[in-house]
Amino acid sequence: MDQWGHAETLEQLTAHYEALSTTDGTFVRRATNALTMMPAFAIWQYERLLKENRLARLLFERSTPLYLADARLVRELLESPQIHVQALGFRVLATRDPRAGPMAAQMIDVLAPTLLRPLHRRTRLMAFQAIEQACLADETAARVLVGKMKLTFALPDRKYPREELVGLLGRVLGKWPSLRGPREAPRVFSRAVEGRG
Repeated sequence: MDQWGHAETLEQLTAHYEALSTTDGTFVRRATNALTMMPAFAIWQYERLLKENRLARLLFERSTPLYLADARLVRELLESPQIHVQALGFRVLATRDPRAGPMAAQMIDVLAPTLLRPLHRRTRLMAFQAIEQACLADETAARVLVGKMKLTFALPDRKYPREELVGLLGRVLGKWPSLRGPREAPRVFSRAVEGRG
């Protein structure tokens, strides 16, 4: 029994947010404002929260593409002290939407430090996806981020997902060959034809 009336309040809040306009940016502004007010350790069991809280599902999962309407608000998500709100920002920038790449490229000052700071694997892989979008959209952004990627190989963290990072780096260098170092240029070996040479 919900003696405090929390369930009823959540239903009312969810209905309120669902009724907000998504065409003029009202929903995104209000949702971002609510999310970025959350303190750093406000969420302990994220999966359970999504399962039990309809408002959380609306703000964190169901509305991801809507945040692409305003780059300033996506930056606010990335700069939030709450890691799950930051992860939402990564997911927004990782979406396969033509707006995501250029927007991510504008935020390399926020994305680059995620390569070197401590993060859980799942969150780091989300950040990798946002970084990839930035790199593939803009060569200048890629140049900055490739340099940061290479620095991570010196990190002592044995749990760092280096294989995924190598894959990311390879895709970026494949897109922008001018960023390859001398040892990163592809080598083509051909088998000697019998009877020649």
